[in-house]
Amino acid sequence: MADQEREPLTNIGALNDAIVNAFREVRTLDLDIAEMTETHIKPLKDQRVKLMRELKADTTIEQADVTLFYRIWSRQEDARNILEEEDRDRVLDNLRTLFVALNSGAMLDFIDVLEATGPLHRPAHIQEADERREAVAEEEAEEEAAAPPPPPPPAHKPAKPMAAQVKRGVASR
Repeated sequence: MADQEREPLTNIGALNDAIVNAFREVRTLDLDIAEMTETHIKPLKDQRVKLMRELKADTTIEQADVTLFYRIWSRQEDARNILEEEDRDRVLDNLRTLFVALNSGAMLDFIDVLEATGPLHRPAHIQEADERREAVAEEEAEEEAAAPPPPPPPAHKPAKPMAAQVKRGVASR
């Protein structure tokens, strides 16, 4: 029977039992949910908070700004996972429209920047670290290119004819 077709309980004893039994089941579920939250979800939330704090410490960007732009970036990532091109483009167009409305698109339209193939503006210390890594990689590539080629594999001895192997019992079928 669907819930809409159920007759309300009129017997006070049955009504009390139904209420107490339902409350017990709901309470059990509440306790199960609380336990699962504590053991499974809370550690994930704690890890997320730690990552966001580390990001703030590494970048010195205010937490409110990091959170705001994370949400926008996350929405853009969600749009990229939409299989239907029309729906994906609609979400990205909506984000662009909102940025245009906020500030004529001049300062806040970072979505086009993220989608552009050119380099993004990065703080000087990050750009310097990237340049050092690139220089080391180039040096390693040059050293590898200048190294003598590896020696050729050893020459193989010609295999004995199959008839000789059969006589010795090596090949059997």
